[in-house]
Amino acid sequence: MDIDYGTVTASGQISSSSKGIKSIEFHARSGNEKSVIVGRSNASLTNGREIPPGETHAPNFDKGSVPFSTWYAVFEQPGDMLDWTIIIGSTR
Repeated sequence: MDIDYGTVTASGQISSSSKGIKSIEFHARSGNEKSVIVGRSNASLTNGREIPPGETHAPNFDKGSVPFSTWYAVFEQPGDMLDWTIIIGSTR
């Protein structure tokens, strides 16, 4: 099992990695001013999973079934931050 982590500070694709992930945890920093939205390529301020400041969202998948590159973040407030941790299930 491999684990990787990082921080996102701007709207767009979170990673271009094609690694298949088993799970991912998103954490919106408690100092954020607004919620961060995460989702697929169609994520927007009105479409996706809203993560309020200080909150976490952690979807799980069948082993390695979702490429990391499919995840996007949308920030309404410049300067807000989103941390992520992935468990890698496979490489593609």
